Amino acid sequence: MKKPAKKIAKKHAVQELTAQVRLEIKSDTPSYYVNYIGVSHTGYDFTLSAAKIPSPLMQDQVEFVQRGEPIPIEPMLQLVIPPLLVDGLLAALADQKERYEKTLAQQVKNNDIQHQHIKTLSSVH
Repeated sequence: MKKPAKKIAKKHAVQELTAQVRLEIKSDTPSYYVNYIGVSHTGYDFTLSAAKIPSPLMQDQVEFVQRGEPIPIEPMLQLVIPPLLVDGLLAALADQKERYEKTLAQQVKNNDIQHQHIKTLSSVH
């Protein structure tokens, strides 16, 4: 009678890697101006649907508004992201918003300093 072969479990060390990514935006990287983003989700992902609402509105769009109906706009693109990225996206957006506000405040301050010599006339004599 043959003895059953012993199963040899190979121990593979599971390595966890943490990688950093640097985006390299090229001159031909697609870029879209959007002024409206719709957000939705399923049980598996989140979707950001980006669109540009024209200004001024076209006549058919004005008619939708006048009837109290939403304006149908086709998204330019959709970003479908896994739930694991959402917290990082929210943190990155909050960080960039804070940096933007600091930069804007400094620009306003610099503008005020540059224009101190201009005085408005409050009355004419």
